[in-house]
Amino acid sequence: MSDVYPGGSMAIRYTRHARYKFEVLERHGFPVTERQIADTLEMPDVW
Repeated sequence: MSDVYPGGSMAIRYTRHARYKFEVLERHGFPVTERQIADTLEMPDVW
């Protein structure tokens, strides 16, 4: 899993707490991927 933002200009560093939240969300039936986070940061108004 990369720490680099898709545009290459910004790094995304996921802390242990953030990675834990990915797990918690998935356990509750709401899986979120690092790609979704990066896409949202790249184009926040699309969704």
